[in-house]
Amino acid sequence: MYNEPLFTVLNWDIRPHLLLMVLGILLCLALAYRLMKKGGIPGKARLAFLALCVPLAFVCGRLGHALVYLSDTLDDPASLLRFGADQFLLLGAGLGLVVAMLLSARIGGNSFVKLSDLAAPALALMLAWSRLLEGLVGLGYSLDITSPARQFFPLGIYDDYWESWAYAAFMLEALAALLIVLYLLRRKQDGQRFILLVFLYAVLQIWFESLRRDAYARVGFIRVNQLLCALLVGGIVLYWLLRAKSGITYVLPRCIALLALAGIVMVMEFAVEYKVGFLLELNQRWRLTQSEHYLIDYGVMLAAALLMLWLGMRAFHAQRHSAQANAPLSASLAH
Repeated sequence: MYNEPLFTVLNWDIRPHLLLMVLGILLCLALAYRLMKKGGIPGKARLAFLALCVPLAFVCGRLGHALVYLSDTLDDPASLLRFGADQFLLLGAGLGLVVAMLLSARIGGNSFVKLSDLAAPALALMLAWSRLLEGLVGLGYSLDITSPARQFFPLGIYDDYWESWAYAAFMLEALAALLIVLYLLRRKQDGQRFILLVFLYAVLQIWFESLRRDAYARVGFIRVNQLLCALLVGGIVLYWLLRAKSGITYVLPRCIALLALAGIVMVMEFAVEYKVGFLLELNQRWRLTQSEHYLIDYGVMLAAALLMLWLGMRAFHAQRHSAQANAPLSASLAH
């Protein structure tokens, strides 16, 4: 897609991706400011968030990528000063935003939970916007499209480098993030929106990350973002299950089910590359084409991710009901 320099400022090429990214950041900051103001966050906390979120997200995103490729960074420390679009770790940038919200809440004398709850829709919108713009810089491409009938945008995108069509995974990621925005805006401000944002993003990204075929952070055969998302999902669901206070007979089977589903995703990751023996034998016995092979593997992965989503949301509602049931008892004891 077109991302040629429009003009130059101080030897920096200003490209459409950069201009649109800046525009998206400004719009999302304005939305966050408005939501926090409406929610009663003091002016100094709102201004602190506006001042801190972009630089902290930028620095943490760059450091996250540098840590993933630590040996390369140590060999060439000057690489830290290179800011290509594929040299940032999105979850690192997310950590920077968390730090910005913690500092802003402290400056304004508010709770982090309230501030992050109010900012969550704007953060999800920025996620959708950044994913959408990945196509301009050749990121977020998936498998090749061989059938001319499916070679059209937004299902696919033409890869100028390889001179072929690829599925546009970044469009799916942007659409999912946009649906999360709408879901969060429909929810009341109950202190749960930010953790829901993290959970929903992470559980869906487990599948999306497997679709990506370019510039994904990896160590050996491990896709770093996919692993981090799986850990986030496991930690959040365990937190919700423990808050539900239903005992070990409730928590343990659900934890085992979550681990089993994560294991299925991992097996399918190897199966995609024809590295699982018994599945390879089935593949040969059924004489599957490569397209059929991918369809089955990614379909099973998607089913596992959706089941993880279902288990997580069940745990979320269970802990909410538990908290609501305990609220009258706590109130009566206080009196």
